[in-house]
Amino acid sequence: MIEIVDTFASFPKQPNLKRLRQYHKKHCEVFKTYFLYHCQDTDERLSKAIERYSEDWKLITKVHQSMECLVVEVCNTYETTYHMEFPISVNLIIGAYGSNAYTHRKIIPDITFAMERLTPQEIPLKVIIAHEFGHTAHHIISDNHQMDWQRIRWEHPYIWLLQEGAATHFFQTDRS
Repeated sequence: MIEIVDTFASFPKQPNLKRLRQYHKKHCEVFKTYFLYHCQDTDERLSKAIERYSEDWKLITKVHQSMECLVVEVCNTYETTYHMEFPISVNLIIGAYGSNAYTHRKIIPDITFAMERLTPQEIPLKVIIAHEFGHTAHHIISDNHQMDWQRIRWEHPYIWLLQEGAATHFFQTDRS
């Protein structure tokens, strides 16, 4: 039920500021959240990222080659273990060296992975994927139990701890 939105093929072969902005515009819904909460959208930041892409391209490509398979594997494990479906989009982007992965700010949150910030090593990569799916699983279970989302004080540190703890718990349970 997940939809994988893979932006890798449309990343510019020879990135410059103009081409990079075109890539972001082509996937504006994904990058809107990325630049709003996870990375500064400045010419200076993007120019520094452009300098790094060529040296990191082999790693980015290696991460990309395994992402879809690992996302599907982790998703299937969660669905089997917790008897739930994930009606979400999973976005695979090449960002500007901001956050490596995050869930979107929705009740049932989509997930985005910035491949330039991820390891190509399978086990740590699965841990990151499973952790983000843990956030979404937490929200799905909470929503299924009639969570009153209007009462949540999202800015409170206890909520952050709960969110991170739940994601870690679901991952730990998934590994046993």
